[in-house]
Amino acid sequence: MPHRIIPGRTAIVGLAASSVAALFALLIGTPVTVAARATGIALVALVVVATWDYAASLRAWRRSSPTMTRRLPTAFAIGTRRPVQLAIKTEGTEAWRCELHDHADPSFLAEGLPVRLTLPGSKRTTTTYTVIPTRRGEVLFAPADIRVRSRWGLCDLLERVGSTETRRVYPDFAQVTRYAWLAGDRRLQEIGVKTYHLRGQARTSSSCPITASVIRCATSIGEPH
Repeated sequence: MPHRIIPGRTAIVGLAASSVAALFALLIGTPVTVAARATGIALVALVVVATWDYAASLRAWRRSSPTMTRRLPTAFAIGTRRPVQLAIKTEGTEAWRCELHDHADPSFLAEGLPVRLTLPGSKRTTTTYTVIPTRRGEVLFAPADIRVRSRWGLCDLLERVGSTETRRVYPDFAQVTRYAWLAGDRRLQEIGVKTYHLRGQARTSSSCPITASVIRCATSIGEPH
């Protein structure tokens, strides 16, 4: 896999400082050739140091053997919010500052990503985000992107951690049962069966009282509403 890299905050600040210094030199009457030469030397030095920082940081990151595991439910239900716990571990004694974005299935609504982390050496760090499935079927969790700050902050490494995992999303059977009950209750009303809820008793279908001490139950099919 090709290595990916983006400039770090320190490098951007260095470039800005070099530009400001060159502009100031020109404003105070420094010859253009002198200002350009000084700026070029500063830029070359910055590139050399940034290259060394990148190479050293990449080797150290590889030596730390980073791993990420997910704690996932065996299955998901449509529309039900579920937590996804991530555990990241590195070896060695160095700490790493990073930003992590897990690749949940595109059909999920994810909350809490990306997350900023400090990974201490030889320790396990956990974080949690939540997902809400929006469609049924098989879903995929791809390896996460992690943006790691280099040792001197001159660049950020863009790496991948974790593995590919699959799960299935099913209908929310609790909601399906509720809707089925509501549909059945409405159908009873349409054919003339009235439903009453007696205090201290379960819901029953009734039309008239029989005694005061038992659940009254009689049907009144065809009775006007």
